[in-house]
Amino acid sequence: MKKKWAILILMLVFFEVLVYILAVEASPDHTLVFQLAARYSARISLFIYVGLLSWLAYKGLVNIYDNSHLRNTFKLSFSGLVINHIIHFYFLFTNFQVHGLDLLQPRSILGVITYFSLIVTSIFLWITEDLNRRLYLTVWSCLVIAAIVFLGTYIGRLNKAMPEPSSPYLFIFLIALLISLLIANAYRISVEIRDSLKGGKQKKPSIA
Repeated sequence: MKKKWAILILMLVFFEVLVYILAVEASPDHTLVFQLAARYSARISLFIYVGLLSWLAYKGLVNIYDNSHLRNTFKLSFSGLVINHIIHFYFLFTNFQVHGLDLLQPRSILGVITYFSLIVTSIFLWITEDLNRRLYLTVWSCLVIAAIVFLGTYIGRLNKAMPEPSSPYLFIFLIALLISLLIANAYRISVEIRDSLKGGKQKKPSIA
């Protein structure tokens, strides 16, 4: 497990260094470097997040936890999301400092809740070995909060003037992708709850 942690951290640091280099190269103004780095870093978090949602929609959290290898892979992947988002926070915080802005604003409250939720959920995943109702609700509450933040960000950027703007079609695609994954996972959750209520021959954790 230590080796996997080391590989995970090295990979994330490597990609985030590339993000910073890309931001330096792409920025027309040195004061925008950390803004672009934060934006690109958030997309790495989105990539990990979409991967998690896709896996959960396909396999289901109950089935993932039924296999020790898949369970540890899920925990590591979730922790990777948290670590990357902490690095993203560093870029974001530095960007606010460069521009003399206050990071703690009313519109930032949901973002703060998301960071807190990610960290707490990651800790909860590692200290709880078996899946139960509380862990199931914690994981999905955290993922839904993150989805709201991602969706709110991309919807807000559709008509917002930004330095080095991305195509609005990219945001439309990401919005559609996230909504589709949430719908797919809503169906998966309904199936897992139904199966938990019905019981079965195989021993499955009770989440309902």
